[in-house]
Amino acid sequence: MAPLAVAAVAAGGVTLMLPPVPPLVQYRDHLLEASSHLPGGMLRKRQLYCRTGHHLEILANGTVRGTRRDHSRFGILEFFSIAVGLVSIRGVDTGRFLAMNDRGELYGATRLSAECVFKEEFEENWYNTYSSSLHRQRPSGRRLYLALNRDGSARDATRTRRTQRFAHFLPRHVEQQQQPQHQQLQHLQQQQQHQQLQQQQHQHLDDPLDDLRITPGRHLDDPLGDLPDDPWTTPG
Repeated sequence: MAPLAVAAVAAGGVTLMLPPVPPLVQYRDHLLEASSHLPGGMLRKRQLYCRTGHHLEILANGTVRGTRRDHSRFGILEFFSIAVGLVSIRGVDTGRFLAMNDRGELYGATRLSAECVFKEEFEENWYNTYSSSLHRQRPSGRRLYLALNRDGSARDATRTRRTQRFAHFLPRHVEQQQQPQHQQLQHLQQQQQHQQLQQQQHQHLDDPLDDLRITPGRHLDDPLGDLPDDPWTTPG
């Protein structure tokens, strides 16, 4: 594995050493492939509720915004654990990842990258905060926090502080019956595939010789079991 890079930011003559970012390129494709085969319930499927009264949405065109609608089509999100305290968030409907660029702007990325990794922290008021693990404000080195304005628009992260209500989020459980119909069908298909895989594994463990084709009347220790009694007898 390649060594982790450590970024340095100069602030008033003082060098701030920023925390390393995991090398996502090495296991990005593995993460996406594995996520498509996980059975239902193993992923953290949540809504992300902001203290401003909105649920975060990732639209098909890459726009990130908030909505007051509960169980919105674009508000059902999947949380992937990248490392301890680091998560990536993907919209179930659009397949886009929540991302933040170096200007503190939110967008929906089509592929997983370092801009899609957020540091998840639990605050004393039982809410969570999410900050970019890649970018910081310059030259202060202050973190850039995910935030939604009172009107539901994405808030400029350079104007957001950790203690503000704009940056406080609460992951909410997703009710199965409240999900859009196509998502429910996808969930049922994943469950059926998982059950079929378990049945195949159990069958293989119960009867390890089940896949062997044995000719009737032939013993396993008789390599000539398929030959006629008189090998010199020609047909007809």
